[in-house]
Amino acid sequence: MALALLRARARWRNTSGPRVLVNSLPKAGTHLVTRLFDEHPGIDNAYVHLRNERFGGGLAGGEFRPDLARLSALVSTVPEGHFFTAHMPYSTGVSGLLAEQGIRIINVIRDPRDLLLSRLRYVVGLKRHYLHPFITRVEGGDRARLLALLAGCEDADAEARFTPYPVLLDRFAGWRTDTNVMTVKFEQLVGERGGGSAQTQTDVLQAMFGFAGLEADLPVCEGIVRNASGSTGPTFRRGQTGAWKDELGAELGAEITERLKQPIEAMGYSAESC
Repeated sequence: MALALLRARARWRNTSGPRVLVNSLPKAGTHLVTRLFDEHPGIDNAYVHLRNERFGGGLAGGEFRPDLARLSALVSTVPEGHFFTAHMPYSTGVSGLLAEQGIRIINVIRDPRDLLLSRLRYVVGLKRHYLHPFITRVEGGDRARLLALLAGCEDADAEARFTPYPVLLDRFAGWRTDTNVMTVKFEQLVGERGGGSAQTQTDVLQAMFGFAGLEADLPVCEGIVRNASGSTGPTFRRGQTGAWKDELGAELGAEITERLKQPIEAMGYSAESC
């Protein structure tokens, strides 16, 4: 179905209620969380994704500096009673703008090792991705490719310029400490089928919907889990927690863990390797 039609249909349903932004790094669990919101009767999908380039969301001196006026205009297209998505680095200006507009923000995080591995699989499997030609020419298997993603390339003359992975993680860190934001872990919401806990999934779902200003009674959340449990999609690879342990092996897993120890621990994950 055409995106314009989906957006039009969304506006015919809920006409009041909270506006919610689901924000995360790419591959951190946006699809999972939006699928759960999709199942809630009190909110609809606005089918709006805030692409950073649409509001001048460039980096100046390593800081994310978007055009707040353009961003405000984009956010204003989201009706009441709807949620939307983004992959925005943290900015105090953006946070303040969203707070002024009454937007509830859900920040989704994921174990940096699983996130890095998922990013590699995604780039390799998607030929239209701008990094696909670069990464598929890297010789040496997964280890060499993962280390290339970790290192990044910020040379202006390079074929593919991209941010070093630890720097990228750091640019999203501010969302975790912002008092107007609720941070949820991907691993808390996957449930038993994804290697998590059913109780944790329900508890966090209730807290997330409550924060968003939606009905969060236990029967409602249990029904949402049942309806969403079979969800899959192009950006939701396996839905498993700790997959990096099996796919990377002990030696490479330990190396990646050591290189990412600071953000792993800062995000509340264990820095123990396999």
